[in-house]
Amino acid sequence: MFSFTDFTVSDILFLLLSLSAFVIFDASEKCASRRGSVTLLAVIVALGCLTRSAAAPLAVAGAIHFAWSKRYRDLTHYVCLVVLFVIPWWLWVGTHSNQTTSSLLDYYVSYSSEPPAFAIMWFDPFGAVEIVWGNLHYMAEALDLIFQSKIIPGLLLPVGLILLFGVWQSFNDQSVFFRSYVVLYLGLVVAWPFPSARYLIPLAPGIYFFLFRGVQAAEIHLSNLMTSETRRKILCHLVRVTFALVVVVHVGWISYYRFSKDVTTTRVWFGERLPASWRGFSETFEWIRHNTDESTILATSYDPMYYLYTGRRAIQPALYKPKTYFYPYGRAVPDIGTPAEIRAELKSLGVGFLVVHRFNDDEEQSAHSRLWAELIRSYRNRPELMFISSDSKHRIYALPQE
Repeated sequence: MFSFTDFTVSDILFLLLSLSAFVIFDASEKCASRRGSVTLLAVIVALGCLTRSAAAPLAVAGAIHFAWSKRYRDLTHYVCLVVLFVIPWWLWVGTHSNQTTSSLLDYYVSYSSEPPAFAIMWFDPFGAVEIVWGNLHYMAEALDLIFQSKIIPGLLLPVGLILLFGVWQSFNDQSVFFRSYVVLYLGLVVAWPFPSARYLIPLAPGIYFFLFRGVQAAEIHLSNLMTSETRRKILCHLVRVTFALVVVVHVGWISYYRFSKDVTTTRVWFGERLPASWRGFSETFEWIRHNTDESTILATSYDPMYYLYTGRRAIQPALYKPKTYFYPYGRAVPDIGTPAEIRAELKSLGVGFLVVHRFNDDEEQSAHSRLWAELIRSYRNRPELMFISSDSKHRIYALPQE
């Protein structure tokens, strides 16, 4: 379901690398010659870390497994290889994080300038609780999207209970590597000051695995707990009906999502749709490719996408302060900078065009739209409107170099 997006996202690669690590790990446990498998595992984990910094729990879980198994030679081999691959990136970040020529570049050098909840709990306990509480809400919303449980109100509660049974059962018979990864990654999802929807993508196979295991575990536990045969049968049937509803909802939803031709929207992760057509994006890409040269720098909130599809360097025209975007939950006021700040930064970087997307599907997007409107009005010589897509959702302005 995550490959049904209309554009390339790094989460798919991260998911594949995570799954590859588990496949290689299982194979290494069954073969007699483990050195080659440990090497391959270390390489895949290192590639995951270079793809997304959120792969750190995967790397730590591998080290915990080897230490727990008292395979110290494999542990040394594994750690040295992972560090060997990752340390060039660490050195680059360390030497460049304090040397950026613009505050707009801070996001690209250091993935997040906000410390996680466990790092601030000692001097800002209320801030830490705010992050954890907000992320728990975002996690529940993400599970709602994964299981499409909003289609049947109240379905998420029994599904959540079955998941807990599956987690408990799996933690009793899975490897230390698997258990360490799940615990550490969930800790990252809960503690990191960023909504957990995209961070849950690498756990999606595990979530479905827990659901399947949970059905069997729930029936076993209910059989042991219930003395009444009638109650046991009723509860077991409820478990099976819940699972059947999830399967029916998924089959129906995937069929609709995969084959529906809704040209007015763009498909993204977890079955969500952006209120803009992919045709509008394609038209904007084409205009940029034909009307700018390779030295052109763009300002857009979809900077990786524009770099990938047009070959033009791009930057987000806003300050990156994720904690203000999402917390406190339901009452966040995004702080993305003032028009004067952004205008000065864009000028110093030599940005030639501002690409505006007119769809406000969350508070962050709404804040960006307001900032762009104020930014355009703030110029003494108004930026010239160069292009409007056929769906009127995408606009390109040529920025004056005042």
